[in-house]
Amino acid sequence: PSRVVSWSFLLSGLLQLAEWAALPIAPRAAAPAVYLHIAALTAILGSGFWSVLGEEIHLRDAKKLFARIAAWGTGGGILGGLAAERMGAWFGTDSVLIQLGVSHLICAAILRRFVSTGSHRPARSAGLSPWAALSQVPYLNTLALLVLLGAASGSALDFLFKSQARDVFGPGAELLRFLALFH
Repeated sequence: PSRVVSWSFLLSGLLQLAEWAALPIAPRAAAPAVYLHIAALTAILGSGFWSVLGEEIHLRDAKKLFARIAAWGTGGGILGGLAAERMGAWFGTDSVLIQLGVSHLICAAILRRFVSTGSHRPARSAGLSPWAALSQVPYLNTLALLVLLGAASGSALDFLFKSQARDVFGPGAELLRFLALFH
């Protein structure tokens, strides 16, 4: 996961900068790309981050570190929302994509620098492969369906909320400021 997630952060950062560049040229194509990118890839990156931590940090150390990491993450989320609100107010709504892109590029660099190469990890057990486990363990199928339905309903609610917010605030800086402060 460490290599996949760091490359995913790099790709996400570059895509956000490309979407920012495309907005003035082709806004009707870029806007849905931005929405799909943020709605889909951002959740995967967050999950991937925790997967990397689970793989890299020993269980005994994880008990001490995960609460601290989550607290810093919450603080970062608050500061990021405030920064997005200010950037939108000062430089326009498009500038928030630059902030997101640069943040993801920094995350990629940090992961590539500080995550180990994996040489210390024990060899994989000879248990089921992930695909075999999904086909042979009914509980995992139920869990996968639950996660899929939860994510789909969360996305639908997110879309409805943002549509209603757009109706109230209209497009542009006021909507961005509201959503940045909300998140």
